[in-house]
Parts: sequence; C-alpha cells; structure tokens
Amino acid sequence: MAGPRIVVVGGGLSGLAAAYFTRKLLGPAAEVWVFEAADRWGGKVATWQTEEYYVELGPDSLVVSKPAALELAAELGLGEDFISPAPLPAFIYWAGKLHPVPSPGRLRSFVTSGLFSLPGKL
Repeated sequence: MAGPRIVVVGGGLSGLAAAYFTRKLLGPAAEVWVFEAADRWGGKVATWQTEEYYVELGPDSLVVSKPAALELAAELGLGEDFISPAPLPAFIYWAGKLHPVPSPGRLRSFVTSGLFSLPGKL
C-alpha cells in the first residue's frame, strides 16, 4: 500500500516547515510535494549580501533567540549558518533614507521615530 500524498502550497517558511514536519510525522512512505510560484524559496524572508554586510529584506528574520528556531536549524544541519548580528543599531531604509529602528519598550524612540505618522503614533 502506498503512503499518503500531501501537497503543500507555498514555499515560504511556514510552507517549508509544514512539509518538513508532515514528512517527519508520516514517515518516508509519505509523498510530500511543495509548490511555490516564486523563483525562490523562503517567502517574504530574504537576505541580500554585499562584500561588507548582510541586509535582511523580509518583514522578519529568523530570530536566533527563539529556541524552536535554533532547534529546527540544528536538526536540519543549518545551525552553523546562523549569524549573530553585531550589537550595533538597526535601521530601516524607507522613503529614501535610513531610519533607526525604535527600541521595543522605549516610548521615546517610538514617538521620535520618522517611521510612523502622527496618527500612527496615537
């Protein structure tokens, strides 16, 4: 008897994780296919690399402070590929200039940020 056939639509992080854990749960008899419309895997998460630095292009990076992310990376053999950012300020490039990322929990950095409109701050 053939194993189940599973189709995952979307090759972003959620789709790839769903395919991985489905295969892990159902075993090698399961046939898991992932379909992705874009020309690369990863969905919204992407990294652009220059000779000097890396730029995270997605809405969120894989945060190494989350134990589940580290465990999955280790399980996939990717643990050595994580890069811990230097303790320097982070910026968002928007509207033609760099804006410092407001510090979570610090009201002043949020209020003085050029990333949000006045109504957005209220």
